[in-house]
Amino acid sequence: MRGGTRDVLILPLDGGPVAEVAKTSMQEMLGRWSPDGRSLAYNELGPRGGIWVSRRGADGTWSPGRRIANGFFASWSPDSRFISHSTGLFFGGLAVVAADSSQTRTLYDGTRPGAPVAEMSSWSDDGQTLYFKSHSATGAAAIWSIPFAGGEPRRVLDLGDGRLRADRYSFRIAHGRLYYTLLDRQSNVWVMAVEK
Repeated sequence: MRGGTRDVLILPLDGGPVAEVAKTSMQEMLGRWSPDGRSLAYNELGPRGGIWVSRRGADGTWSPGRRIANGFFASWSPDSRFISHSTGLFFGGLAVVAADSSQTRTLYDGTRPGAPVAEMSSWSDDGQTLYFKSHSATGAAAIWSIPFAGGEPRRVLDLGDGRLRADRYSFRIAHGRLYYTLLDRQSNVWVMAVEK
């Protein structure tokens, strides 16, 4: 938010200068490194969303971003060839786009009545399965899986209970483990004297 809009910047760990990857009048956010470290996918916050990719050259400079799909919450495949994303911010399904060709394939249509809504996604270590998080109308969260080849989603895990809730979209799968956060929904009663 340095210039009044959301931008994607890189801060080198060696103390070098900050590099601007995406600095436009749009609202760019949620940068995600490709596993090979050569590219960065990020989202455009807008009515239809947008998945953009910038590549880092051998000299360390970044190419101008290239819009490859409409959607939200980009997630790279382990081989850096594909990006999965949700087709809507608060509703929709799950799609996969080839990072180099912008060829999109819908894996799952989440607009069908009673279907779970796809939010953020994460890939299995072998790239053969995608997982996505979904919230029901009551706010209960679950993780679902779907094969990269396509098919019906399968509920893998319900997250939380009446007190501990997985309200946020984010989660990750890495090295055969699922990482997620739960909010502890409890409160305290405070009493204070009112002075006249």
